[in-house]
Amino acid sequence: MKYTFGLLFACILFGCSSSTNQETKEKPVTVHKDTLPETAHTAEQEPGKVISTYDDTAFTNQVAEHRGKLKNLHTQNVFKQIHDAQLSKLEKKHVDFFNENKQFEILAYAKGLVLGKGRVDAVFAVYDIAFERLTFIVHKWAGETDSYVELYRGLPVINGLKESDCNYFAFGTLDYQLAEEIIMQTDPLINKPLAYLEFTAIKITDVEKDETFITDKGCFSHAFKKEQNAICISTSMTYNNWECLQYNPAKDECVIVYGQAFAD
Repeated sequence: MKYTFGLLFACILFGCSSSTNQETKEKPVTVHKDTLPETAHTAEQEPGKVISTYDDTAFTNQVAEHRGKLKNLHTQNVFKQIHDAQLSKLEKKHVDFFNENKQFEILAYAKGLVLGKGRVDAVFAVYDIAFERLTFIVHKWAGETDSYVELYRGLPVINGLKESDCNYFAFGTLDYQLAEEIIMQTDPLINKPLAYLEFTAIKITDVEKDETFITDKGCFSHAFKKEQNAICISTSMTYNNWECLQYNPAKDECVIVYGQAFAD
């Protein structure tokens, strides 16, 4: 599968300085087996869609410091070691994808039925070397259609918990939250990078049937669909904190439908 990035990787990976990368317009990854669309919608163009914290100008200074800390872990080869340990375990099509697109270092992944019956899909948390950020890449396939899309910037996200009846709040979008947890473990990870593999960062599961979730203390969105798997992302390496998204095929978007914080 060929992978065309447009302006996102116009700097050709490492050819640009960090400051140039951050000033360049970051376009979402949208990869199809045969062709790429000439244009791609971003969260900023779609009212109601969640904008990644990385792209929110209200947090520019905070994100700049955050990026620097992630880059340090990359420079220390922490992410490379985690990536290499997982790459060989993937299906060939995924191995080919990441070998062709070395700007992504795999930090965690999960696979399972999530985007529709009969489709085995995968979700990857990766470090984006070019733009010094964590991002989620979702693999979707059906028949002859085969695509990798970025959560938030390629595959829109709706915050279903915003209109829920429970008082749930977490700062930052899921990509930023997971990266912050990794940053907090900087020293242990530099000493022992592969220890990160003992942590479950992503799972594809039925929230109501998975004992990981303490649903009587959690928060459900009115949009939650029973008997439908969700992409669940851990938001803490210390506490049993999670947020889960379900896919809406009619609108080709993901909805945050469940969250639990400090529910030990």
